[in-house]
Amino acid sequence: MAQGMTVTVVTDASFCPKSGVAGWCSWAESERMQTCRWGALRDTVHSPHEAEIAALANGIYTAIRDGVAQPGDVLRVQCDNQRVVDFFAKGKTPRTSSRTEFEKKAMTHIDNMRVKSSLEITVRHIKGHSGSGTMPTFVHQMVDKAARKKMRAKRDGRTNPSS
Repeated sequence: MAQGMTVTVVTDASFCPKSGVAGWCSWAESERMQTCRWGALRDTVHSPHEAEIAALANGIYTAIRDGVAQPGDVLRVQCDNQRVVDFFAKGKTPRTSSRTEFEKKAMTHIDNMRVKSSLEITVRHIKGHSGSGTMPTFVHQMVDKAARKKMRAKRDGRTNPSS
């Protein structure tokens, strides 16, 4: 199969350890289009790592659903959580036993999307909160802010997260 288009996906999550509530946001871009999607996670999570892997799964899902990514494409996903990045590292064998059940389910879901949509997925670490002024930093700050807004809205019981 010929290699498809390169799709960039930037994801982030915001996690409240007291409530287990998390928000997520993803930004995806290809030559076809660009989208930004966000929301609060339905399930309670137990760590920022679980929130980040859920954000990554949601980002891949929405990129496919919205048509930014199509079968045969190459997804270059950027995430600021090194543990999650390590799950995808070639040549590294992350200890499956150290993954939570939530992380295992999320990884299975991501792998199913990869296979069903014939995608190549690579994940790289993006330094969060660096303030470097580059485009990747700007996009990451945007998704970070939206994820935090969604987390706070759900945690505080607000349906309108504009405040």
